[in-house]
Amino acid sequence: MKRGRLRGLGRVARGVRQRSGGRPGRRAERFLARIRFDPDAPELLLSPHWDDAVLDCWSVLASGRQLAVVNVFAGLPAEGRRTAWEEVIGVRDTAERARRRLAEDAGALARTGREAINLPLLGLAHRRPHQLQLEDIDRFLCGAVPQA
Repeated sequence: MKRGRLRGLGRVARGVRQRSGGRPGRRAERFLARIRFDPDAPELLLSPHWDDAVLDCWSVLASGRQLAVVNVFAGLPAEGRRTAWEEVIGVRDTAERARRRLAEDAGALARTGREAINLPLLGLAHRRPHQLQLEDIDRFLCGAVPQA
């Protein structure tokens, strides 16, 4: 990758931070999740992306606790495209890399006897910043795990 392209990645990251505003808006402050509390339901482990739960919460996954693992931004991006990050690491197709990450995550979780629920939501690199609202995430989560 050319040196100028690497410098451009810093501008991309700054732009994402600026567009997000760095703090929740009034709508987020009033948001109430629809998921229901049920003391008999498994605990809920929300993982932003594939492998985040495995890398960050292994001791929880390896415990004997009842646990529902949900990968929130686990949608598969369109074929034949790639983000700046895939360009940096030399991947030709983001969708191909996503499928490999999904398989690796499933294999790692299987070592603990667990299986993830993958919500079909795209991560920020594959959608416009305000294309997905908190209510959308809540709707998909409640559809997959109505109580926890």
